[in-house]
Amino acid sequence: MDYNKIEWNDKVDITKEQWKNILVDERLVKPYNLDLILMVYNEPNHMATATDIAIKNGQSPKSYNSNVGQLGKRIAKYLGIEAPRQKHDSTKFNYWHIMFLGARHKNGKNFLWILRPELKEAIDELIIEKRLSILDTMDEYVKMPYEINKQQEESLFEGAMKKITVNAYERNPKARKLCLEKYGYKCCVCEFDFEKVYGDIGFQYIEVHHLRPLHEINKEYQIDPVNDLRPVCPNCHAMLHKASLTIEELRNRIKGLKTLCAVEQCEKAEALPPRRD
Repeated sequence: MDYNKIEWNDKVDITKEQWKNILVDERLVKPYNLDLILMVYNEPNHMATATDIAIKNGQSPKSYNSNVGQLGKRIAKYLGIEAPRQKHDSTKFNYWHIMFLGARHKNGKNFLWILRPELKEAIDELIIEKRLSILDTMDEYVKMPYEINKQQEESLFEGAMKKITVNAYERNPKARKLCLEKYGYKCCVCEFDFEKVYGDIGFQYIEVHHLRPLHEINKEYQIDPVNDLRPVCPNCHAMLHKASLTIEELRNRIKGLKTLCAVEQCEKAEALPPRRD
């Protein structure tokens, strides 16, 4: 990306190391502030509009604009720096510009937040150092295909351009975090461990399964992270939904298949003619 061609590209005197310290200081960056920053970080090219983020989370764009402005003001005060001033009124400050560069969206209506490169690099390093996990703080606004209900499924046509909302229930990232603190990041069905298999890129990666399907709930309810949620790998998660199985049922099914495979292997071995050395 050519940052020199970005319309709102004022410099701020915050280094990568300062950003690292700021991001892990909850006095400055509240959990909901971090959620927003990491949602933008996770977007292609680390850029998004407030409307994009709001639609994915069922919130108002105005609430995110306020979130960003308050955080920028808090950081500027803490570091004793001045935020970039507004182009049309130099007596006012662009506090959003502390965290983001800015550009007009190609649709001419919306405004793009673009993560500052120093902030992006700080997040990269904090994740590598295991001091930050994008999965612990991000809302699960990417919905899985198996959560589409039958009526929605029948309305989809191959090749059709149609945007759908898979379900209307907001997943609580704090409940997810508490669940994983209790049960860890290993699949509770098949015990697959992403970090053990994939190394750093698998660090703290896992999906969280609601024991009671969200589409069966017709109103908001208080999630109990310990009793309502379990960590599962994507494969087991898909099978739980596809076959409407409980975790124990799927676990027993896997054990049964493993036993059957072991028996078949033994039978094949016994059927082989003796070796002639």
